[in-house]
Amino acid sequence: MQDVDVPIFERATDDYRSARRALRTAETKLRDQIEAVASQRRKLPPGPTIKDFEFTDVASGDKLKLSDLFDKSDVLLVYNMMYAPNEDAPCRMCTMWVDGYDGVMRQVNEVVPMAVIARAPIEKLRALRDSRGWDRLRLLSAPAEYSRLIGSENDDGSQNPIICVFRRTGNEISLWYRGSAELADEAERGIDLLSPAWNLLDLLPAGRGDWYPSPVVV
Repeated sequence: MQDVDVPIFERATDDYRSARRALRTAETKLRDQIEAVASQRRKLPPGPTIKDFEFTDVASGDKLKLSDLFDKSDVLLVYNMMYAPNEDAPCRMCTMWVDGYDGVMRQVNEVVPMAVIARAPIEKLRALRDSRGWDRLRLLSAPAEYSRLIGSENDDGSQNPIICVFRRTGNEISLWYRGSAELADEAERGIDLLSPAWNLLDLLPAGRGDWYPSPVVV
């Protein structure tokens, strides 16, 4: 049943019903475009190799290599959040994203292991984890060399939000996919599809407007 065919829309004006049908057509085209891009992404050839970096696990304090994070999988999903070692609090946008990831981590891990990595030391990351109630996701502190290699940290220490998909073939690890908030047009909406908050707000009459997440208190 189409949206405009449910009983409530019998009360709508003809103009509304016509506009809603046109919007449904546009939404269908958008879905098809998203599916086409996903198909194109899946056809990417092998990416550049990366060394087996060592991280610090926030929960245990143990040193873990990148290869350890794969568990029994040959694919690893990593979100690199903005939280520099000298900052008192992380990026509020990244924190919103990770709030959502923690909520779906049980389901995601049924398909692929996922980790959240930041440059901040484990003491700061533990405080952040506890203040946000993150109890499902794997959180790690990263060395500068790793973060600068993948572009989640710049030479001046400033941070970038980066989503990565790593693949493992034998003893070799490669970066198969990297996504950033900034696309070529620098509109900072390159990974909006990874945040349910933006997608929900875009349904509203006024859209997302100029709303921005509240500052993070750790």
